[in-house]
This record gives sequence, structure tokens and C-alpha cells, in this order.
Amino acid sequence: MLSLYFTFHHTPMSIQDDQNSPSSSDFEKKIKQYQETPIDKKTQTELNQPFRSGTRTLNKEDKSFLDNLIKHIESKDIDLYKPNSILNQEVYNQLNGEKKAQADTFANATLALIRQVNSLYQSDHSNDSEMMINMVRDLRMRTEKLENKLGNVLKI
Repeated sequence: MLSLYFTFHHTPMSIQDDQNSPSSSDFEKKIKQYQETPIDKKTQTELNQPFRSGTRTLNKEDKSFLDNLIKHIESKDIDLYKPNSILNQEVYNQLNGEKKAQADTFANATLALIRQVNSLYQSDHSNDSEMMINMVRDLRMRTEKLENKLGNVLKI
């Protein structure tokens, strides 16, 4: 039986071989330099503020929706950690099993977004932020879509 052996000579090129790339120690020095650079309090405060476009605000529908949502949260009608608390039980109880499952899934998936909206609402100067505008609109559109499908199954 004839066996052939092939030997390939291959030397892998490392990053160190490239004259234009910095060594890992140079990279580590740069990272450390910037990690140790302090940020003054004024700059840090500005960076922590939500982005505002200055031209966009909540439209009438979104503002009304947000006011209604906050009213339900503050009155404890909606518990931010109990998904079934956002459901209108009278309508929910009349649904068949498949539609109840859709409402339950929606409630579970949406409660985290409601918590985020509430958290932003409670924070200083965030009601006109892009994040708040987008989250409220998204939440309103989701609820409208579900209610078009299932009826007035939500309290909000």
C-alpha cells in the first residue's frame, strides 16, 4: 500500500506582524488612559438626560392615552407586577379560550413596557423625550390593535 504524506508549512500571521497595527499593550494603555479620565458633574448630568428633538411632543391621542394609563397606575387599578390587572375582567371572562390566551400573552408582554413608561414618567424632564414619545405611541398602537381584534379587553 502506498501512502503519501503531505506536509504543509504554514506560519500564521499574528496581529503583531502587521507594522501598522498597534500592539495589545498600546491598546491597553489607551483604554486605561480613558478609563481614568474623570467626567465633570455638569457633563455627566447632560449625558444622563433623555434625548429631546425640541420639535416633537406627544400628540393629543398619545397624551390622552398616557394620562389615562398614569391615572390607572396611581389609583392602583393597575398593578405593575400583575399582568391580569390591565385586563377588563368583564370582557375578558366572555372570551373563548383562544382569545383569552391572546389577551394573557399581550398582558404579559406589555406590562414591562408599561413599567418603563411609568418609570420615565416619574423621572424628571422625560415626558417630552423621544424615548417617551415612541414608547407611548407603540403602547397605544399595540393596545388599539388588540382591542380591534378582541374588543374592549383592556382597562387602558
